[in-house]
Amino acid sequence: MNEPQENTYAAAGVDLDAADETVERIKAHVARTSRPEVQEGIGGFGG
Repeated sequence: MNEPQENTYAAAGVDLDAADETVERIKAHVARTSRPEVQEGIGGFGG
């Protein structure tokens, strides 16, 4: 019988800490591109 596989972001190769760090590093750059048409700040769901 097969052993159960771990079903996590890390098991899929996603590093959430690195993703959070990337967002922090680009926030100021993204904020400079804001226009009146933008409804929300960075960090919301973008899918």
